[in-house]
Amino acid sequence: DVGAGKLHARVAQVETGDYAGAEATLVAPAAGKDAAAILAHLELDALRSHTGKTADARQDLEELFKAHPDDRAIRTELGTVRAALGDMLGAKALFAV
Repeated sequence: DVGAGKLHARVAQVETGDYAGAEATLVAPAAGKDAAAILAHLELDALRSHTGKTADARQDLEELFKAHPDDRAIRTELGTVRAALGDMLGAKALFAV
């Protein structure tokens, strides 16, 4: 369970510029397999994209998408990351359902 405390800690870390701390806060919750873990993955990958680790975010999102191909949030985030990395055809494929 991600828990409100962890999410508040992550928000505080991002607001103070502690991106490494925010990433560390999200790694453990993202290790699960439930809906809260998916949310933690999405937060973690958004943070990675924001801090220039877009390729890492894409790798994680590609794995998530394989496990959850019908999840629209994953599909949207992956499409956004693919587009940011210049893979417009890959991004379009996710949105052309």
